[in-house]
Amino acid sequence: MKALGKARPEILQKRWQQIIERYYKEVDESSFEIFLNDLRKDVKWDADFLIMLAAFELAKLGDEEAIEVLAKMGISGDIKKIQQKIQGKITNHELKQKPKEENKPVDFFVMLAKVRKEGYDVRSDILLQEWIGILKDIRETNERQNSKK
Repeated sequence: MKALGKARPEILQKRWQQIIERYYKEVDESSFEIFLNDLRKDVKWDADFLIMLAAFELAKLGDEEAIEVLAKMGISGDIKKIQQKIQGKITNHELKQKPKEENKPVDFFVMLAKVRKEGYDVRSDILLQEWIGILKDIRETNERQNSKK
């Protein structure tokens, strides 16, 4: 991170998100759709999480509207029960976030080795733009070969 300067983590996260989005858009449209779907789920969770926390704080102060909001989210009971249910939702979300073995991302260097086996001379310090171009070329070549069969 030091090589990136003193940028705030939020800014770094936003820039990283843009790089990932561009990568998926350029390399594989179906992966991009999956990426967007996951991003939508994350944004929805973030919104629901903030609503739960704000409503919980207001419910502790006796706000009936906040209690109704929580009830619409499937969270009801006394304050202690509400807190337990919110914690349960947080725990469930965290468990869903843990990557499964079969969804393990492909290591760049494993991909690099495969690309080199295809006959491409690729440096390990390749730029993202170049990498995307090579992957597109390989995919198009494979598609042409498959269509000839």
